[in-house]
Amino acid sequence: MLELNRQARDLCKAYEKKPLHPETALALAAEFALDLINMMGDELTKETPLKEHWQTFAPFEFLLQLNETLKKYKEGGEQAVSVSERPLLHDHKALIGGLIRAALKSHPDSFPDEQHYQIPHNVAEELLHCTA
Repeated sequence: MLELNRQARDLCKAYEKKPLHPETALALAAEFALDLINMMGDELTKETPLKEHWQTFAPFEFLLQLNETLKKYKEGGEQAVSVSERPLLHDHKALIGGLIRAALKSHPDSFPDEQHYQIPHNVAEELLHCTA
C-alpha cells in the first residue's frame, strides 16, 4: 500500500509539471484520469464488483462539465467563466483535485453504459491530500 501511495504522489507531481492553459485543461484532466485508472484502477462491473478497501471512481461527469466550462471560455473568454470555475483552467491542484473529488462522489450516469472504475481507498486519500 505504501508503494501505491508513492505512485499516487508521483503521478500528481508529474502532472503539476505539465503546462496548463485553458486550452489544455480538458486534455490534461483526461490524461490524468486515464493514467490513474491504468496504473492503479480496475473496472467496476457486475463481473468485477467493488473490492474491499476500494472506492468507486467515475471521472467522466467531471470531464463533461469541464468541457462545458471550456466551451464558455472559448465563446466569451475569462469573463464568461464563473469565478469558481476559473481555477480549473489555471491551477493544477484545483483541476486534479476537482477531478478526484468529483470522481469519488456517486452520481447518476450522463449516458447509458457509462464506464465506472474503482481505485484503492488509500490511493484516493493520498490523491486528495496531495491536491489539497
